[in-house]
Amino acid sequence: MSKKELNSDINELMKRINKFSNVNKEYEYLNTGIDVLDNFFAGFSDVQRGRGGMLRGKMYSFSGGAGVGKTTLLLDICKRFCENKYNVLYIDVEDGINDRFLESVDLLKYYTNDIQDYGKDQNRFFVVSPQTYGECIDVIKDILKIVKVDFIVIDSIKHLLTSTDIDSNSEDIEGMLLDKRIEGVFFPILKNIARKYNLTICFIQQVRVKKKGMFFVVDESGGNAFLHSVDSRLFLKQKETIEVDKINNEGIKIRKEVGNIVEIVTKKSRFGMFNLTLPIVFGKGISLVYYYYRILKNIGYIQNKASIYSINVGDLDVKVKGENEVYKVIKDNFEKIEDFLYKNNLIVIEKDKEEEDGV
Repeated sequence: MSKKELNSDINELMKRINKFSNVNKEYEYLNTGIDVLDNFFAGFSDVQRGRGGMLRGKMYSFSGGAGVGKTTLLLDICKRFCENKYNVLYIDVEDGINDRFLESVDLLKYYTNDIQDYGKDQNRFFVVSPQTYGECIDVIKDILKIVKVDFIVIDSIKHLLTSTDIDSNSEDIEGMLLDKRIEGVFFPILKNIARKYNLTICFIQQVRVKKKGMFFVVDESGGNAFLHSVDSRLFLKQKETIEVDKINNEGIKIRKEVGNIVEIVTKKSRFGMFNLTLPIVFGKGISLVYYYYRILKNIGYIQNKASIYSINVGDLDVKVKGENEVYKVIKDNFEKIEDFLYKNNLIVIEKDKEEEDGV
């Protein structure tokens, strides 16, 4: 073989290798439009505007206890994707999504139950309710033959069944082994679909805390196949509740619980471990008004004496009575306050302390 032929073969080989190399790969993101959330998903600790999001071709899981806000958060993200002209497919295994819920999170205007209509525009929300692992794969493949999908949510893995489960009410050993074998192929198939169609898949996981010996462990569905297939695992835990002043039917002012302050903790990610604390309002989604209120109050830009609140942000200097009036001021001056927070680097994503300590 001549030197020229050898160089030609080497160049051809390098082209093949580079085709599968991720070193200089440009990441493609799905943007929610919430900068701090997009930066968090992309693993940026320094928050900047207009970058990041969920990676195309990857799989994410959102796990947490019952009532923490997993479904509300994902539906809010779905809405924001639809606003950004993405097509969203929601696999509603639990059959819990209805018009009232969609209207509450402002998703109903994007919803369609007609697959042909779903394929017309780039901002549609479509819901299907398969029962089994096989039906889930089949319906995803069938829809992808007709339309382009950008984002898929599976809610939830725990309630997906096998044909054995449907035919029998017993939880025998054979059925449990079948579940494990199906899980072993189910998640790799979905991972291949995410890569092939350049879309993002999210799983909603309800976890249970079990006691094993002297320790408490978090129990998740899907087994090792799930843990190895998912690219990024996020755990939601409640830090505190959100309460606001309300007037009841008797005309008496009361404090009413309307949501949770939730810490989103990275359990697995190629970008490192980060924590982000966000307020999630029940049936609504992420409240940036309340989020900015907490930031401003914690660093002293909002102060109060009893029920009188002073708000001093840039050239905004006002006094109001009552917490609800503070929310109204933030809402009315939202863009100005948001610009102030970002320009002064007051919005932060915390790096996981355990990772920093090398634990």
